[in-house]
Amino acid sequence: MEVGPSRMKWRRRWPGGKSSKMKLISLEAKNFRGLRELKLSPGGKSLVIYGPNGSGKSSIVDAIDFLFTGRIARLEGRGAAGVTLNRHGPHIRYGREAALVTAEVRLPGFKRAVSITRRMAAPGVLECSPEVKDALAGVSAIVERGGVILTRRDILSYITARAADRAKQVQDLLNLEGVEAARRGLVSANNKLQDAAKAATGAVKTAEAELIAVLGLPAYSPEQVLAEINKNRNTLGGSALGKIDSSLIKDSLAHPSIPEAAHPRVAPAPLQGNINTLRDLIRPAAIESRRKTVAGLRDNLAELKAHAEWQDELNLLDLRKRAQTVISDSTDECPVCGAAQSAGHIRRHLAAKIEASEDLEQSRSAVIQAAETLAAPARDAKARLEAVINSAAAGLGEAVGLADATNSLNAWKDSLDGLITLLGNPLEMPENSGYSDPEMAGLGVPAQGESALAAVETAMEASVSTPSLEQAAWDLLNGLEVSVRALESRNSEQAAAQRNSAKAAALLDEYQKQRNAVLDGLYQRIAGRFEELYGLLHRHESEEFAAQLQPKGAGLDLQVDYLGQGQHPPQALHSEGHQDSMGLCLFLALSEELTAPQVGLVVLDDVVMSVDADHRKEICRLIQDKFANRQFIITTHDRVWAKQLRVIKSSTAVELRGWTLAEGPRVGGYVDQWEAIQRDIDGDNIPEAAAKLRRASEEFFEGACDALGATILYNSGHHWDLGQWLPAAQSRYKQLLKAAQSSAGSWGNRETVSQLDELESVRVQVFSKAGTEQWAVNAAVHYNEWANLGRNEFASVAAAFKDLYDLFRCSQCRELIKAQPASREPTLVKCRCGKVYWNLERKKGQGAG
Repeated sequence: MEVGPSRMKWRRRWPGGKSSKMKLISLEAKNFRGLRELKLSPGGKSLVIYGPNGSGKSSIVDAIDFLFTGRIARLEGRGAAGVTLNRHGPHIRYGREAALVTAEVRLPGFKRAVSITRRMAAPGVLECSPEVKDALAGVSAIVERGGVILTRRDILSYITARAADRAKQVQDLLNLEGVEAARRGLVSANNKLQDAAKAATGAVKTAEAELIAVLGLPAYSPEQVLAEINKNRNTLGGSALGKIDSSLIKDSLAHPSIPEAAHPRVAPAPLQGNINTLRDLIRPAAIESRRKTVAGLRDNLAELKAHAEWQDELNLLDLRKRAQTVISDSTDECPVCGAAQSAGHIRRHLAAKIEASEDLEQSRSAVIQAAETLAAPARDAKARLEAVINSAAAGLGEAVGLADATNSLNAWKDSLDGLITLLGNPLEMPENSGYSDPEMAGLGVPAQGESALAAVETAMEASVSTPSLEQAAWDLLNGLEVSVRALESRNSEQAAAQRNSAKAAALLDEYQKQRNAVLDGLYQRIAGRFEELYGLLHRHESEEFAAQLQPKGAGLDLQVDYLGQGQHPPQALHSEGHQDSMGLCLFLALSEELTAPQVGLVVLDDVVMSVDADHRKEICRLIQDKFANRQFIITTHDRVWAKQLRVIKSSTAVELRGWTLAEGPRVGGYVDQWEAIQRDIDGDNIPEAAAKLRRASEEFFEGACDALGATILYNSGHHWDLGQWLPAAQSRYKQLLKAAQSSAGSWGNRETVSQLDELESVRVQVFSKAGTEQWAVNAAVHYNEWANLGRNEFASVAAAFKDLYDLFRCSQCRELIKAQPASREPTLVKCRCGKVYWNLERKKGQGAG
């Protein structure tokens, strides 16, 4: 079936040459979602689609989405688990091969309308000529980012979402993903380099600790270290140094001449330093600190493993993250499964899946961090144990009882080896790992650990001979040379790490400043337009309305004025209806920013559910006044809202009266009913023809009453029918025409008087004909047996009402004539194009006619 203006022969070409914006000429869907076979022909004009819930409105929106993007946004995201395009995109009774959407569209740069088709069997393929496909690439990207279609759930993402979620939505819409990706990359680099600088600082502290252990100082002091170096250089006859420099520590010094046998085989100071550090690592306070870390590791590991498929989920998470890195704007198939999809769809799909695994990722990160916190002192302890064991083997091996101590220290080292290996892969740590929590916190130290260290200490004191002052000075300078060289290296690494960290921080800071400067300008423009649009909708509630749309880190903060009482989040004080209208205004401002150069289509899918009738009228006026060059496709279940939308210039309306599984939506409405009525008359189906005429007339004359400001007798049920609409419209028409005749006479405008007198004569005839025929409509609709009308009889009824319609609309623009201003005392009646223009104001000084 085809719904829309009947005069569509011009659609292959339009005045003015090439089109400047993409608009929809026709849309046809077959076996798609809830649509069996439906064709809409808006002809580039705005289209209102209304009907009850479940009548197929959203399927039409999905068809537009699918046509331009190859996907259906409604079937994606949170809450769409188990829903797939392949299974739920086609009509439930038909397979993928039978489902398709085709359209004729105007495109910038093309003088004629172009035809495009997309089939459910190949959603990644747009069937059209290559030059059309190139021209549509930008359009498809805009639709895919959400710049054309607004649904009820989208409003929430703009208004009530978290700042981070709102930022993502807006960034996706405005194609700012690259800007945010660069920021995230710089943040990541900055964090890594800051961590590296912290690690380098820790390494310096370790080197300083090793150095003071050699000297036996309580704390590191460069002045004291230099003083110790110069004291020992003086013992060997050397001159004092002005700075600490490893290459100068033994400069111009000679090795003291003493017998080889007198040389000590172990340097006592470094050995003692290592023993002291090992004791520090197993002090009760240090063990208690690590015990808390062990408990955190166990808890997070248990939480991670509580997920039945945690390993598979983490593997998929890592795969999806790797897949994200290889997607470019030219990607047209999934890098994981090879399915034909657009780059934007793949990015969104992967991002949603990764977000769903956020809790697993947090648990994994906590486990890995805790494991590293425990592994660092374990590695340090192992290195110092090796040094102690090597010293014992080299120079203390003959000491009595040292063999047992060495065995204990080797057992401790082996235990540390196992612990370090275990902590190196913490996700695979079994519940019974072989290390209890106390053993892990105590770094695996055996019960004999302290006694073994004491034995080595005793052996060192007994075995190492007391050297001469010269030899002691030489040995100390040797140790200092090694320790100072290590400290210099760590200082150099620290300086480089801090420079890199500072550069990264400066780069991130400057990037964010420049980003914010650019985005602030962009957001200020959008916020300004948002303020303007929202202010127009609520002009009678507050003289001023202000809004702030500001990037904050990874988020986008939205604050709005509340009756001049300061800035607040929208959901803090504003009603749901106000939030809905805010979401609509913000979307229109964003869409305008994004689509202005090339796309003239805006789709609003049932987005004013909680907006009252008065504000919906303002929305109609807003669309008409501020977006006159846009084509709106608007769906709603509200008949009043649908009728209000008819003020939009050059708009048409389609009513979906019901839906069946076999046939899809059933289309009604007066927009294109004359042809349908004539078909019923030709087929002798008079009751159906009468029903169509009555329903169309009720809608038409309700609109006429609204346009002319007619008076309707109030009833609390808010239900009126043709019996109220028609006489009210006729009465008001007669009243206004009489006023126009009187006005023309007061001005002495004879030509106008003559024209209006002729119109009055036509009115009398048309009203009279419609009044005598109206009984037949009611009789036929209600199947009264005594009213058996034939084809010719009802044809005269239809002709009478068609003439009656023509009184209330312009013969040129075909729009309803309207009293202006919209009050009980209008000053003129005119149509949209101006061909109908009745002045209602009498000349001053002239009495009533």
